[in-house]
Amino acid sequence: MHRRTFWPGTTFWSICFLCQGICQIGLSQGTTTEVPDPRTYLAFFREVTALKSDSDGVLVNGVVTTIKRVTVQEAIGLTDPETQILNTRAEDCEAKIRSIDGAVRALTFEARLRSIQSEGAPEPLGQWLRGLENQRDEIVREQIQQLKSELGASRFEILDAYVRSKKSETFFPPVGPVPMVRRK
Repeated sequence: MHRRTFWPGTTFWSICFLCQGICQIGLSQGTTTEVPDPRTYLAFFREVTALKSDSDGVLVNGVVTTIKRVTVQEAIGLTDPETQILNTRAEDCEAKIRSIDGAVRALTFEARLRSIQSEGAPEPLGQWLRGLENQRDEIVREQIQQLKSELGASRFEILDAYVRSKKSETFFPPVGPVPMVRRK
């Protein structure tokens, strides 16, 4: 009679792989509760603000072209009222952060000067800089929360998915034919 040997290690690894597979299925089907990255949203808000003020064509080698930037409505699929909410949040965020950015620039410059003189950045300046950056991140988080409450959860998820998908790219790239520039 032939007996089959069952190894206890096989049972352990089978259970581990089964649990890992179930967890992955649950994660891929559920929505993420991950907190949006404030640095990514700050870049997004800044680009939204710049896009609103950039009504002229795109410059290529200093020349205005017929190339146009994608609008927020075209890129994300927001309605006019939703776009207005986004523009308001972006402008409000930019206004609140402007003074902090000035302080960060001045503190960074001071830290660089002191590090040149003493061959190392002084710790208090580093702590102040981190404090200002945390303050800036908190302002962005507040704007994100306001945006989420004003748009509603389902519409915010669409916006958030767009922002996360463009994390390392330009949020609103130019579209249209690229003119040929001839060098003489």
